[in-house]
Amino acid sequence: MAVKKFGWLVVMVVLMVEGMYGATPPSTKSSTKVTNTTTSKTPSSSQKTPAKEVLDSHYKPGTFAVNVGIDLWAFAIGGFGFYPGAELSLGQYAIENQIPLDFGVAVQGFYYTYSYDYYYYNYSWRYNYLGVGVFGVAHFGPKKSIPTLPEFLERVDFYAGIGLFFRSVWYNFSDPEVQSWYDTYFNQKPSLIGFASIGGVTYFLTDKFGIRLDGSYYGYGGATLSIVLKF
Repeated sequence: MAVKKFGWLVVMVVLMVEGMYGATPPSTKSSTKVTNTTTSKTPSSSQKTPAKEVLDSHYKPGTFAVNVGIDLWAFAIGGFGFYPGAELSLGQYAIENQIPLDFGVAVQGFYYTYSYDYYYYNYSWRYNYLGVGVFGVAHFGPKKSIPTLPEFLERVDFYAGIGLFFRSVWYNFSDPEVQSWYDTYFNQKPSLIGFASIGGVTYFLTDKFGIRLDGSYYGYGGATLSIVLKF
C-alpha cells in the first residue's frame, strides 16, 4: 500500500509541474496583437505632397496664342498699320488661392505707314515704321475661378506688358531732290531702340477665339483691333 500511495504522489507532482511551465502565458499573445495594430497604423514615408493647383484662366501656364491686328488710328487718318504677334504663358500667381494672375512673354511685330499729298503743288511724301517689340506680359482673366463672377465677365481677359522695341524708319518723297537730301542727312542714322508698352482687353467668343482692343507705344501711339487664337 505504501508503494501504491508513493506512485500516485509522483504522478500528481509531475502533472502540477507541467501545468506551471508548459502553458504559454496569455500576456505574451495580447502584447503581440497590440504591437501589430500599432505598426499597421504608421503612415507610409513614401507619400508625396500633391502638386500646386493651377486655377482656370484664359492664359493659364502653357497657353500659346497668336494675334493679328490693324491700327484703328492709322485707318482713321488714311494710313495703314499691321500688327502680328505671338505669346506664351509661363506661370501663375493666385491671390488668396482664388484670383489668378498669369505671366508670360510676347513678341509683337508692327508696320505703320502714312502719306500726305499736296495736290496743289503736285507733291507727296510717305513715312514708314517697321519693327518688333519683346514684352513681359501679365493677364487677369479668371474665367470660372471666381464663383460669383457674372457669366459675361468670364469671357473677358485684361492684359498689360512692357518691354523693348527695335524700329526702323524711312521716308519716301515724290520730289527726287528732296529724297536725295533726306537720304544723305537722315537715312544714315541708325534705327531706333527704346521702351515699348502694350495693354488692352480681349473678349473670347469661344475658349480658343477672341477679339482684342488694345493700345500700344513703339515711339508712337496706336490703337489696335485684333483677333486672337489660342492653342
